[in-house]
Amino acid sequence: MLLRLSGRLRGDTGADLLDGLLRDGDAARVTALLLGCRDGAARRAALCVALDRGLYDGPGLTRVAAGDHDPVVQERAASAAVAAGVPEATVPVLLGSRFGRVRAAGVTALRGAGRHAEAEPYLYDRSGRTRACARWVLRRGGTEPADLYRAACAAAEVPDRAPLGLGECGTRAVDVPLLRELTAHRNGRVRASAVAGLRLLDAADPRRMRELLGDPEPAVVREATRALRPWAG
Repeated sequence: MLLRLSGRLRGDTGADLLDGLLRDGDAARVTALLLGCRDGAARRAALCVALDRGLYDGPGLTRVAAGDHDPVVQERAASAAVAAGVPEATVPVLLGSRFGRVRAAGVTALRGAGRHAEAEPYLYDRSGRTRACARWVLRRGGTEPADLYRAACAAAEVPDRAPLGLGECGTRAVDVPLLRELTAHRNGRVRASAVAGLRLLDAADPRRMRELLGDPEPAVVREATRALRPWAG
């Protein structure tokens, strides 16, 4: 309530009192607010104080990032955990989070730890941010992610998001034929991913997209509909 009143006339007095109470009072109050309050703004304020007071080490910040639903708390706590410089304790927890921005922070930390190759599985992550971070880490390690995507798309078992990743970093001249072929793949998620990849490369064939509107996989129909929007008329 104090935080919400801070934007009103003379409301900043209450917010200042709260800030002083958290900064000078019992550390358990900060911890209780950060871990037990359902309000995101309150948890952000508590995290700011916790970072300034040094109340959490790297592993503790990692647990905060991996368990909080607020994107600001996730991002700040994950960044602080990586900056703490104990990758063997923090990176596995970050990579195992169900939140994409937290996994992305873990993938980015692989570069600082010199473990570039371990980013490869995250090329196929469900989070676009995590995939982008994995590509960056691999490039820093001297590996071209587009080549890995092409190999994955040509494999017997294609990872679900490999065609999408290829569309995010590939080229029309090289990759469109392979993606078009994958729109007939037996796995519906791969077909949907291939349609999305073609759309990103601005290479969706409206005739083929119309055929896919009758696909039994709902994700394929959704992607084909998105790809057909330029021809909606």
